[in-house]
Amino acid sequence: MIQFVHRFSDFCWHLWDDRCVARLGRRASFEERLRACQLIESGKSPDLVAEILGFGRATVFGWLQDYRALGPEGLRTKKTRGPAARLDDAQLARLYALIAGHDPRQLSFGFALWTRAMVAELIRREFKVKLSLVSVGRVLAKLGMSPQRPLY
Repeated sequence: MIQFVHRFSDFCWHLWDDRCVARLGRRASFEERLRACQLIESGKSPDLVAEILGFGRATVFGWLQDYRALGPEGLRTKKTRGPAARLDDAQLARLYALIAGHDPRQLSFGFALWTRAMVAELIRREFKVKLSLVSVGRVLAKLGMSPQRPLY
C-alpha cells in the first residue's frame, strides 16, 4: 500500500509540474488531453491518468485513440456544426435589397410596415424556402435590421 501511495504522489507531482490538472465539471483543455496521452505513451496506467485528471476512463481512452490515429492535432477541440444555412449569401443580399428598397405594399402586402410574417412570406415566394418567425428574426438580425416603432 505504501508503494502505491508513493507512486500515486509521484504521478501527481508530474501532473502538477505542468499545471495540467483538470477539475471535474469542465472540459479538458488541449494541453491536458495531450499531457494525458503523453503520460500513457510513456508507460503510465490509463486508469491512473483518468483517476488523477478526474475524467472517465472511456474519455481518456477516446483521447488516446484520437492521439494514436491523428497525432496531437486529433486532440484539438472541433467546432460543433449546426444545420446548414437555408439561405446563401446571394439570397441574403437579394432579400436585403427587397426589404430595404421597397415598401411592403409594392410587393403585394397589405400593410405599410414590414413584419416577420411578411418577410417569411417574401422568402417563401422569392426563394421557395419556408422559415419560422424565429428564424426570420435571426435572418433579419444577420442582415443588420432591427425592429422599429412606427411613427404616427
